[in-house]
Amino acid sequence: MKTEPLLKKAPLGDCENIICSDADLDTTADDQSITTDDQSFTTGDGKSADDQSSTTGMVTMTANFVTCGLGVGILSLPWSAAGASVLPAAAVNGVGMFMLAYTCCIIAEGCEKYQTFDLGALVRLLPGHLGPLTEGLVNFVIWVTTFMCLIGYMIVVADSVLPMLSGGPLDSRVTLIVLTSLVCLPLCYLEQRYLAFSSWLAIAVNVFLFIVVVYLGASSSNDGPPPCYLGFGKGIASMFNTLLMALCLQMLVPPMYETLERRSVTRFRTVVYTSFGFLFVLFTGFQTVALYTFGPNVPQDVLSVLPGNALGNAVRYGMIVMVLGVYPLNVMPMVAPVRNAEWGGKFAANAATFGIVVCSMLVSFFVTQLGILNILNGAIVVLACGTLAPGLVGLHLVDKSPCAMFLLIGMGVVLFVCGFLLPENYAEQVQASCLWK
Repeated sequence: MKTEPLLKKAPLGDCENIICSDADLDTTADDQSITTDDQSFTTGDGKSADDQSSTTGMVTMTANFVTCGLGVGILSLPWSAAGASVLPAAAVNGVGMFMLAYTCCIIAEGCEKYQTFDLGALVRLLPGHLGPLTEGLVNFVIWVTTFMCLIGYMIVVADSVLPMLSGGPLDSRVTLIVLTSLVCLPLCYLEQRYLAFSSWLAIAVNVFLFIVVVYLGASSSNDGPPPCYLGFGKGIASMFNTLLMALCLQMLVPPMYETLERRSVTRFRTVVYTSFGFLFVLFTGFQTVALYTFGPNVPQDVLSVLPGNALGNAVRYGMIVMVLGVYPLNVMPMVAPVRNAEWGGKFAANAATFGIVVCSMLVSFFVTQLGILNILNGAIVVLACGTLAPGLVGLHLVDKSPCAMFLLIGMGVVLFVCGFLLPENYAEQVQASCLWK
């Protein structure tokens, strides 16, 4: 059997003339080879590209990516948008999502170039002491912030369903969180391709929530003050951090990219920009309609102001479905470093998964505030995973513009500081200085 060095990696059938991006060309010939008689290639980890048993199609991956972005952040977006005002909040969505999509693609290029599918392991390749230091920071932040996301999911379940169980046997926050965690646990052990059904259901629930809020806005008027359409204040910084908390998916990119069917940066870029395009329309439309319907005094969790009729209750029960869809996808980057470590492996990853679910369940018994949790979480994750990690990867590993990468890192530092100094939405301030109502 004859083998030849692989000078450029292009999945078969992905491009007719084998024309690929620069990121696709930067592979090492010594750890990859292509077999010419059976038209399959193997990478340095020994996995065959023709083994489709554990790969994920583009449509399924797009659904999973969108589901990860939905999470619990969308529920506090109207609260954050109230402090930013309608038009600046929409602009924040556009700028923030473009930045996030761009950095996700930087991470994917680094993963492809070095055949490394764990964000911590990827930044470890940075030169000198920078690599180990960044790896430690990134892995720590992934665990802390994703753990906070899991707590947020339990808050959503409790806020959504508990009011409807008053007087019944399940009228207990602790009992409800325990039951939800027990259902989430087995889902966390499924491969990504088996989570498509829950992802599509989660997307449907969020679209249904949007439709319900539109209906409420059309059928009843807001009795309070009108929202501010154009104003500038400290709430814009809070809006940025809430958005980035909801959509900072860089830590999910390596394990998701690894399983992409006929893997290439070009195909993954299509997944990323399609996902963020859908999320921009959904987020911007939802927060705008919610402000029109409920006014600038909308609470941190918009579910709490939905009516107690069949329509509102259907949305609340649907949030359980949403949590079941997004919860296992967020556990994935937490266990990736454990699975890929020399001391790790499948058993260690399974044990870590069990521990994560149990610990997030226990902490959820005591944490109840969703909006401020999202802002603080967003401030942490945007610095380490959203800007610092992709900025350093772009500077040292995939040859991006130094000016753009330093600007990206600087933006992360500013948002990190603002997240801790400005943890509220400051809606009263922007209402008082509003330029257009």
